[in-house]
Amino acid sequence: MIYSIESSIKSFRAVYFKKGLNIVVGEKSNTSSSKDSRNGLGKTTLIEIIHFCLGSDLSKSNRLNVPELQNWDFIIDIGIKNLRIKAKRYINDNKKIFILSNNSDKDLFNLKEDKERKEQYIDLDEWKLFLGTQFFLLENSQKKHAPSFRSIFSFFARRDDGYSNPFVTSYKENAIQKTINNAYILGLNWEKSSELIELQNKIDKLSSYKNASDIQGETKGRLQAQIVTLNDTLEKMNNAIQNFNVLP
Repeated sequence: MIYSIESSIKSFRAVYFKKGLNIVVGEKSNTSSSKDSRNGLGKTTLIEIIHFCLGSDLSKSNRLNVPELQNWDFIIDIGIKNLRIKAKRYINDNKKIFILSNNSDKDLFNLKEDKERKEQYIDLDEWKLFLGTQFFLLENSQKKHAPSFRSIFSFFARRDDGYSNPFVTSYKENAIQKTINNAYILGLNWEKSSELIELQNKIDKLSSYKNASDIQGETKGRLQAQIVTLNDTLEKMNNAIQNFNVLP
């Protein structure tokens, strides 16, 4: 579970969670009516911070990637099985995950030392692999289209565009990844799904080649005739080069 979301920036209001169901809502006063908006209070930003702490990419369009937050950091305190880990990630140094505390085996991570910050960290990719094995029992698979922690976690912490379809977490998600992610979550053989998709892609390619050939009207006989013509042209060009005939 997530115990808290914090920051070393004093103006940030830390969020603490309890066991069981936690509901984040906008504050409502006695004078508020049904027409009063609850937007702009940070609910969506909180989801984005959770994603950020758990390894999401910091794209240019990300609401955290703004000049005002470049020197900020966010800290997540999480419990996974029998582990309790507190990790920090900086906006302007987002390829590192700084491990602040860890009540588990000290050899759990291959920690490196950041001499400037005087803190220990692991690489972002190592963090995502660790979360994948701990949360979803994902293996470090090198197979094409293999599900990842980020693609599976997005089903459980949905962003703005992730609520219109239960089987899709983002409109940017391609059909292949959507099929494989859903297969994994439902306990189906995602590798077979991947093989089926690859086979369908090959069939589609062959169909497109056949259609293109039919449109051009090329037959085996015509192609052989073209080969003869091209060979004749090639022979004449070779003879011209060998004789070095220069036009006036």
